[in-house]
Amino acid sequence: TATSTCPDSRPIDPALLPELSSTCCLMAPADPEMTVSNGRLPSDGVLQASPAWLEARTRASLELADGSVFQGFSFGHEAPTSGEVVFNTGMVGYPESLTDPSYAGQILVITFPLVGNYGVPSDERDELGLLRYFESDRTHLKAVIIQDYSFISSHYTAKKTLGEWLKEQ
Repeated sequence: TATSTCPDSRPIDPALLPELSSTCCLMAPADPEMTVSNGRLPSDGVLQASPAWLEARTRASLELADGSVFQGFSFGHEAPTSGEVVFNTGMVGYPESLTDPSYAGQILVITFPLVGNYGVPSDERDELGLLRYFESDRTHLKAVIIQDYSFISSHYTAKKTLGEWLKEQ
Protein backbone atom coordinates (compact mmCIF):
# COMPACT_ATOMS: atom_id res chain seq x y z
CA THR A 1 0.00 0.00 0.00
CA ALA A 2 1.37 3.38 -0.97
CA THR A 3 1.52 6.08 1.67
CA SER A 4 2.50 9.70 1.54
CA THR A 5 2.71 12.64 3.87
CA CYS A 6 0.39 15.56 4.42
CA PRO A 7 1.97 19.05 4.59
CA ASP A 8 1.92 18.72 8.38
CA SER A 9 3.93 15.45 8.11
CA ARG A 10 1.17 12.98 9.02
CA PRO A 11 1.33 9.67 7.11
CA ILE A 12 -1.54 9.18 4.67
CA ASP A 13 -3.30 5.93 3.89
CA PRO A 14 -4.57 6.23 0.27
CA ALA A 15 -7.89 4.67 1.30
CA LEU A 16 -8.50 7.74 3.48
CA LEU A 17 -7.94 10.38 0.79
CA PRO A 18 -11.61 11.39 0.48
CA GLU A 19 -11.89 11.97 4.24
CA LEU A 20 -8.63 13.93 4.41
CA SER A 21 -9.55 16.51 1.78
CA SER A 22 -10.71 18.93 4.47
CA THR A 23 -7.54 18.72 6.57
CA CYS A 24 -4.81 18.90 3.96
CA CYS A 25 -4.32 19.46 0.29
CA LEU A 26 -2.52 16.73 -1.63
CA MET A 27 -0.58 17.61 -4.75
CA ALA A 28 -0.28 15.33 -7.77
CA PRO A 29 3.18 15.01 -9.36
CA ALA A 30 1.86 15.40 -12.91
CA ASP A 31 0.74 18.98 -12.24
CA PRO A 32 1.97 20.57 -9.01
CA GLU A 33 -0.71 23.29 -9.19
CA MET A 34 -3.66 20.87 -9.15
CA THR A 35 -4.96 19.15 -6.03
CA VAL A 36 -5.92 15.48 -5.91
CA SER A 37 -9.67 15.86 -5.70
CA ASN A 38 -10.96 12.53 -6.97
CA GLY A 39 -9.64 10.54 -4.01
CA ARG A 40 -7.20 8.52 -6.14
CA LEU A 41 -3.43 8.54 -6.08
CA PRO A 42 -1.44 9.51 -9.17
CA SER A 43 -0.43 6.57 -11.37
CA ASP A 44 3.01 6.29 -9.72
CA GLY A 45 1.43 6.17 -6.23
CA VAL A 46 3.46 9.12 -4.93
CA LEU A 47 2.10 12.46 -3.78
CA GLN A 48 4.39 15.46 -4.04
CA ALA A 49 4.88 18.29 -1.57
CA SER A 50 2.54 21.26 -1.68
CA PRO A 51 3.61 24.41 -3.56
CA ALA A 52 5.07 27.25 -1.49
CA TRP A 53 1.89 29.40 -1.55
CA LEU A 54 -0.08 26.53 -0.02
CA GLU A 55 2.52 25.94 2.69
CA ALA A 56 2.59 29.68 3.51
CA ARG A 57 -1.04 29.74 4.67
CA THR A 58 -1.67 30.56 8.31
CA ARG A 59 -2.46 27.46 10.34
CA ALA A 60 -5.49 27.60 12.62
CA SER A 61 -7.20 25.28 15.07
CA LEU A 62 -10.63 24.86 16.57
CA GLU A 63 -10.38 23.83 20.20
CA LEU A 64 -13.56 22.56 21.84
CA ALA A 65 -14.42 22.55 25.55
CA ASP A 66 -14.07 18.74 25.67
CA GLY A 67 -10.42 19.01 24.58
CA SER A 68 -10.96 18.05 20.93
CA VAL A 69 -8.72 19.99 18.54
CA PHE A 70 -9.31 20.30 14.80
CA GLN A 71 -6.49 21.67 12.62
CA GLY A 72 -6.92 23.68 9.45
CA PHE A 73 -5.90 26.92 7.78
CA SER A 74 -7.09 30.49 8.21
CA PHE A 75 -8.35 32.78 5.46
CA GLY A 76 -9.86 36.24 5.61
CA HIS A 77 -9.54 37.97 8.97
CA GLU A 78 -6.81 36.10 10.85
CA ALA A 79 -7.20 36.65 14.59
CA PRO A 80 -7.93 34.43 17.60
CA THR A 81 -11.53 34.33 18.75
CA SER A 82 -13.93 32.31 20.85
CA GLY A 83 -17.63 31.61 20.67
CA GLU A 84 -20.38 29.04 20.48
CA VAL A 85 -20.02 26.67 17.50
CA VAL A 86 -23.21 26.41 15.42
CA PHE A 87 -24.01 24.76 12.08
CA ASN A 88 -25.66 25.87 8.84
CA THR A 89 -26.67 23.12 6.41
CA GLY A 90 -27.69 25.39 3.51
CA MET A 91 -26.23 24.77 0.07
CA VAL A 92 -26.18 28.41 -1.06
CA GLY A 93 -26.25 31.84 0.51
CA TYR A 94 -23.04 32.18 2.50
CA PRO A 95 -23.03 36.02 2.15
CA GLU A 96 -26.52 36.04 3.67
CA SER A 97 -25.54 33.62 6.45
CA LEU A 98 -22.42 35.57 7.34
CA THR A 99 -24.39 38.83 7.67
CA ASP A 100 -27.35 37.30 9.53
CA PRO A 101 -27.64 39.00 12.97
CA SER A 102 -28.94 35.76 14.51
CA TYR A 103 -25.35 34.40 14.35
CA ALA A 104 -23.98 37.26 16.47
CA GLY A 105 -21.01 36.14 18.57
CA GLN A 106 -21.06 32.58 17.20
CA ILE A 107 -18.63 30.47 15.17
CA LEU A 108 -20.51 29.26 12.10
CA VAL A 109 -19.70 25.90 10.52
CA ILE A 110 -21.02 25.75 6.96
CA THR A 111 -21.58 22.08 6.19
CA PHE A 112 -21.72 22.44 2.39
CA PRO A 113 -18.20 21.38 1.33
CA LEU A 114 -17.28 24.18 -1.11
CA VAL A 115 -17.53 27.80 -0.03
CA GLY A 116 -16.25 30.94 -1.74
CA ASN A 117 -16.66 29.82 -5.33
CA TYR A 118 -19.10 32.59 -6.27
CA GLY A 119 -17.36 35.30 -4.28
CA VAL A 120 -19.13 38.18 -2.60
CA PRO A 121 -21.45 40.54 -4.51
CA SER A 122 -21.65 44.33 -4.24
CA ASP A 123 -23.47 46.08 -1.43
CA GLU A 124 -26.11 47.20 -3.92
CA ARG A 125 -29.46 48.28 -2.50
CA ASP A 126 -32.92 47.62 -3.90
CA GLU A 127 -35.71 50.16 -4.51
CA LEU A 128 -36.62 50.10 -0.79
CA GLY A 129 -33.04 50.83 0.27
CA LEU A 130 -32.44 47.30 1.57
CA LEU A 131 -29.24 45.43 0.79
CA ARG A 132 -29.94 43.16 -2.16
CA TYR A 133 -27.53 40.32 -1.32
CA PHE A 134 -27.01 40.55 2.45
CA GLU A 135 -29.10 40.27 5.62
CA SER A 136 -27.39 43.29 7.21
CA ASP A 137 -24.53 45.71 6.56
CA ARG A 138 -21.81 43.64 8.27
CA THR A 139 -20.86 40.20 9.55
CA HIS A 140 -22.07 39.40 13.06
CA LEU A 141 -20.37 36.07 13.71
CA LYS A 142 -16.98 35.55 15.32
CA ALA A 143 -15.63 33.10 12.73
CA VAL A 144 -16.64 30.81 9.89
CA ILE A 145 -15.42 27.23 9.41
CA ILE A 146 -15.61 25.54 6.04
CA GLN A 147 -14.23 22.39 4.47
CA ASP A 148 -12.97 23.60 1.10
CA TYR A 149 -12.34 27.32 0.52
CA SER A 150 -12.28 28.51 -3.08
CA PHE A 151 -9.52 31.10 -3.52
CA ILE A 152 -10.99 32.14 -6.87
CA SER A 153 -14.55 33.34 -7.37
CA SER A 154 -16.37 32.88 -10.64
CA HIS A 155 -19.76 34.56 -10.71
CA TYR A 156 -20.88 37.61 -12.63
CA THR A 157 -22.01 39.40 -9.43
CA ALA A 158 -18.71 38.82 -7.58
CA LYS A 159 -16.92 42.01 -6.61
CA LYS A 160 -14.32 40.34 -4.36
CA THR A 161 -13.38 36.98 -2.95
CA LEU A 162 -14.81 35.77 0.34
CA GLY A 163 -11.36 36.08 1.95
CA GLU A 164 -10.95 39.69 0.76
CA TRP A 165 -14.39 40.59 2.08
CA LEU A 166 -13.78 38.97 5.48
CA LYS A 167 -10.53 40.92 5.87
CA GLU A 168 -12.54 44.13 5.44
CA GLN A 169 -15.13 43.19 8.07
